[in-house]
Amino acid sequence: MEFNKWLDEYINDEKTANFYGRWNKELLREAAREEAREEGYEEATNQRNYDIAKNLLNLNTDVNTISKATGLSINDIKNIK
Repeated sequence: MEFNKWLDEYINDEKTANFYGRWNKELLREAAREEAREEGYEEATNQRNYDIAKNLLNLNTDVNTISKATGLSINDIKNIK
């Protein structure tokens, strides 16, 4: 029973609450940074696929082949022209 009382006091201690508040904020910031990195990677990959598709179009490559190679839809590729 004494331990439970100590634990309640420790958890409700202002210093501990501040520490966990700062720790939680840092975790949220890190999650946001990770999400931004992932979004940036996806954007760069998508842009690279469009660049490859454009180059293949300039080489008169079939639209179906470009779609298979890049993962872009045929409509997306036709809009590049």
